Amino acid sequence: VPPVSSLLAMRYISDEGLRFIAKYRNSGRDLSLYYRYILSPLLDRIVLLFPKTLSPNMITLLGLMGPILAHLFTAWTCPDFSCDGTRSPEAPSWIWGFCAFAMVYYQWMDNLDGKQARRTGASSPLGHLFDHGCDVLNTSITAMTVCSASGTGATWMALMIFWLGGITFYMATWEEYHTGGLNLGYINGADEGVVIVAGFFVVTAVHGVGIWHEKFMDTIPYSYLLIGFFLLSAIVTIAVNIQGALAGQHLKAKGGAGRAVMRVLPLVTMVGSSVAWAAFSEAHIFQTHPRLFLWTFGLISSRTVTRLIVGHLAHEEFASFHWSYIPGLLALINTPRILGGWAINEEVFLLCYFAMAVVMHAHAVVHMTREIAHYLGIPILAMPKAPIRKTPQRAGGSKCDPFFH
Repeated sequence: VPPVSSLLAMRYISDEGLRFIAKYRNSGRDLSLYYRYILSPLLDRIVLLFPKTLSPNMITLLGLMGPILAHLFTAWTCPDFSCDGTRSPEAPSWIWGFCAFAMVYYQWMDNLDGKQARRTGASSPLGHLFDHGCDVLNTSITAMTVCSASGTGATWMALMIFWLGGITFYMATWEEYHTGGLNLGYINGADEGVVIVAGFFVVTAVHGVGIWHEKFMDTIPYSYLLIGFFLLSAIVTIAVNIQGALAGQHLKAKGGAGRAVMRVLPLVTMVGSSVAWAAFSEAHIFQTHPRLFLWTFGLISSRTVTRLIVGHLAHEEFASFHWSYIPGLLALINTPRILGGWAINEEVFLLCYFAMAVVMHAHAVVHMTREIAHYLGIPILAMPKAPIRKTPQRAGGSKCDPFFH
């Protein structure tokens, strides 16, 4: 285990799991015509402008800063997701322009990290985990930014947009767990989907958030059509994920179709508990604190997907239940009607759940990356001083600081 001073130090990956991670080779593919003929050739030229001392993981992290800034801008302007001048101030158009830029910027950086890794010989399983970990965080915060740009307010539409992004990412990772590789189709969310969402932000920048409340041919609001498009895209994508997983060559080794279905239970638990809490809260907790509510479940979702990714890399079983779901389930009975005077104030309960999610996810991310980095003998955010070893060292790891040296 990497040497750490914290009393909270714990193992997240077994020695056998680390050995499997060291042997991992990415076998995914991207069939997108946009990626193959436009994006990839363009980025092949851009990556040559990067110094070879810039690590792929640092590129990934710098890319994530774009969506985070976009999210913070919208959170500051309209914390309740309305942004249309009714319940909160109307956001200036430059914010939506920046959101469009942030989407494209992240997509480019998310692809440039892999190209830089292959260019410098720094490809590693750690990079795969780091990339996917940033992707799942980006999915949550970008979904909330879309809620702001479409002026959903703290309504069922915001919950739906948020979880459509989370569900599709979870199911794509679930498919990867059972097939051994992330396979993107001719039209997929990582390529065309990002461009579509960027276009959505451009439309909002030009016409304002109010455009999504106007009615198409005086019948149905454009926001409903937008959600319908997202829903249809998610259904098609999930159907492809299910078909791919059930036809995957590793399905039998992973316990068969029955076990595969059981591995969807964490998703059902997270979505179900959040929707039920929002719907039946006596304090109207989602309407009162929508961002804190979604930040909390976004972190719980990120931790769950990260566990699924590590299970895939380490050939370890993915548990269908995790202790982090317990507070979300307890929230359903934490009402004076059921517990009487023992009920905890819902705002306090949510704040504590959020703090727990932050500490839990941060602790897991830091320690898992340290464990893998020490085992492979490579830094996390800097370029290796020597080519990555084919034969990793023992779990005790290198004596260097794994983050920068």
